[in-house]
Amino acid sequence: MKIVVVEPHCDDAFLSLGGHLETLWKDLDRTIITVFGDAKRDQEARNYAEAIGAKSITLGLTESRMLSELRESLPIPELQETIRGLRLLPRDVLAFPLGLQHPDHYRVRDAATSRAVFYTDTPYWSKQKLGEEVRDRLKGTVIESVLFPHARKWRHIPIFQSQAKFFHFNDGLKTSRIPEIVIQGGRL
Repeated sequence: MKIVVVEPHCDDAFLSLGGHLETLWKDLDRTIITVFGDAKRDQEARNYAEAIGAKSITLGLTESRMLSELRESLPIPELQETIRGLRLLPRDVLAFPLGLQHPDHYRVRDAATSRAVFYTDTPYWSKQKLGEEVRDRLKGTVIESVLFPHARKWRHIPIFQSQAKFFHFNDGLKTSRIPEIVIQGGRL
């Protein structure tokens, strides 16, 4: 069984599903597809995948190009082609971000297929306003799994040097009890 996690940026799988990837899914064939990046962030994505024993596919797309096309809500051709190339079986899991607050996350979410499951975009929903948005988005959905990740998840922070400021200003994440949530699929 394969688990394929599609992440907008190099740290989204770590932040949103690191506990799942390292515990619940650790014995499965795991692949992380990183959509937006550059040389430095793509390398961080590969380093994280290697650190947890997963495969990494980086598309290296620029956000400015994707966001300029956002109004059309078109699928991302490079992402669709990559997923087709994986030749997933019906039992394999394809996970996309729920898409909270950020246009780049919406764009990746909109590329989801009908077979996808969705994960909450941690830590965005840890803020009060976003917590309410997540609650509203999850209403009426079926929760696949909820995991309160162990603190050891945060040992991978040094990999993400491009996000050093984010982690510095959000130091409370390391001790937070923000759950990782995966909901059953279908388009939202």
